[in-house]
Amino acid sequence: MKIIISLIFCSALFFVNESNATFNDAVKNYEAGKYEEALAEFKSLAEIGNKGAQYNLGFMYVDGLGVKQDLVKGYAWIKLSDEKGNSEEKQGVLKQIESYFKDEKLAQVNSFYEELVMQYGEKTIQTDLMPIFDIAANGASKFVAVPIKTTPANYPYMANVKGIEGFVSVEFYLDSKGQPVELNITESYPPQVFDREVIRAISKWKFEIPQEKLESPLRYRMEFALDEGGYSKKAIDTIKNIQGKAENGDAVSQYYFAKYGPSILRGDSINATEWYYKAAQQGIADAQHEVALNLLNGQGCMVDIEKGLKWLTKAASANLGRSQLKLSKWYSKANTADSLEKSQFWFDKAVEANDKEIAIELARMILATKRAPKLAINQLKLLDEDGESNELDYNQLFASSYAELGNYKQAIKYQKRANKIMRGYGKVPKEMQDKLTSYKELLKKS
Repeated sequence: MKIIISLIFCSALFFVNESNATFNDAVKNYEAGKYEEALAEFKSLAEIGNKGAQYNLGFMYVDGLGVKQDLVKGYAWIKLSDEKGNSEEKQGVLKQIESYFKDEKLAQVNSFYEELVMQYGEKTIQTDLMPIFDIAANGASKFVAVPIKTTPANYPYMANVKGIEGFVSVEFYLDSKGQPVELNITESYPPQVFDREVIRAISKWKFEIPQEKLESPLRYRMEFALDEGGYSKKAIDTIKNIQGKAENGDAVSQYYFAKYGPSILRGDSINATEWYYKAAQQGIADAQHEVALNLLNGQGCMVDIEKGLKWLTKAASANLGRSQLKLSKWYSKANTADSLEKSQFWFDKAVEANDKEIAIELARMILATKRAPKLAINQLKLLDEDGESNELDYNQLFASSYAELGNYKQAIKYQKRANKIMRGYGKVPKEMQDKLTSYKELLKKS
């Protein structure tokens, strides 16, 4: 029986598109004989409704690979992968396994199968995890800040010459003067091409002074198109090629189509959340993170906090630092002993994840909470000094971290850089000038 099942398993690997990075990792581990790793990966995907993973997880139980052989569990997972009984091949495999069961064993099998259906069946997955899609939902904030001064970003010279188009999405808060602070780039296409100019531009904006503290960051997307009417034919053709692969079930393409399709194919009604969800079901952690955020914010779907936290936890469990940090922030709001413990747990995980996308934010949080400044420096060292778009915060955080350590020579070096950058935006604020003066005085005393 083992030889037959193993052969069927190998042919089954093509039931899910091979471009799915997570699924492929499990397959590679299986082929390399790393059965415990493969089992864990298939199980993780099986529990969010991935039919290919459910199918292959069943065979690992049947063959006893990476786990004690268990025909009952194997049969039940394989049956769950064809819940509606539409696959002749899968139904044939189930009949083969049934021949090894006696009547009393079949009752046990059916009982365990019903448990799986209750936990991971299609209706349960839909209830527990599937968003209620609504393309009109735009996540409108309870508090809307009114801009009183904005300046457009410069189109980078080389990007213009080479005909490169794209966009940058930014999140930021406002200080007491109505100026953007804590700027974080959440998306950029192509990466780093337009980032620096967007940060430079938004740093100069000004809003009406907030009457209350923003609970959520303001979000803005700045687009760069060579044609005033929209993106070029080349950009549109590229995204349509990705769309074709996405429609054929390619998980990675589904993620990128969700990320870039709505901006580039403006005339089409594309709900990014639906495409993120398709990719999320196939184990793409970045897509799981986006589904979570959209559920929490009501973007492209109805707000559902419980579902959002479930997706966020799945992405965090896949070691995605952004999700770990988001969970840490979320649990910190409750201010109970249990929630604060969870907040600290996920914060520590986020620090360990070495996620470049949250390095500046983590460094800022570490310093604000008086944690070890060496941790902040380690986060900042993940970034490329020359390519860092948020160069102002990058240098200021380095300066503050070194000052906390008593290394005033390095603090002066980075504060000078920050002040020079700020001079390019306009006048250097007094507090930045005072910091540099303070570091120089402390160096003399040391």
